[in-house]
Amino acid sequence: GGVVYRFATAERRSSFFRGAVALFVGKQVATSLDQAERIGLTGKRQTVTILFTDIRGFTAFCESKDPAVVVDLLNDYMTVMTKTIVKYHGHVNKFIGDGILGVFSDDDEGAQPGDHAWRAVTAATEMVASPVGDFKTGAGIHSGEVVIGNVGSSDKMEFTVLGDTVNLASRLESLNKEQKTKLLMSAETLEMCGGKIDTVYI
Repeated sequence: GGVVYRFATAERRSSFFRGAVALFVGKQVATSLDQAERIGLTGKRQTVTILFTDIRGFTAFCESKDPAVVVDLLNDYMTVMTKTIVKYHGHVNKFIGDGILGVFSDDDEGAQPGDHAWRAVTAATEMVASPVGDFKTGAGIHSGEVVIGNVGSSDKMEFTVLGDTVNLASRLESLNKEQKTKLLMSAETLEMCGGKIDTVYI
């Protein structure tokens, strides 16, 4: 009986930590750790679509609100935005203040080869078209090669994406303010969508 109890307790604890890893760093990392049974500073090159989003006027909004209220409203917003990304089989790589970095790839569960750009654009269109409370969203999307993997040291590491593709998606998102737009994508992303969407060239 004692052996069975210890085994069940260990199994529950293992499941809890697997769930925690999936929650904080993503299901792909949790799965790879289960398979490899080790943590390493490794990476690979992969063609993906990067989605950056940001809340319009968030800094000004925060100045007039109680911090606890801001956190509650931001959590509500992030919940809706994250569900939209997951709905289209992408994953949230990180939250950057009020911004979100999402990654769509051929490795995503339920993905079809080469459909990551289409899924990212579809998710972003839904995100910018649906204000959450007082928050309105801007998005930038770019497709290209990135280095994806664990970066850091043996004491602290992070699963992330690196490269010009990430930087360009971020800059496109920032350009929404200048162009008075909600969603900007690169020609590379548009090409990968295969003419499925109507766009305006800027």
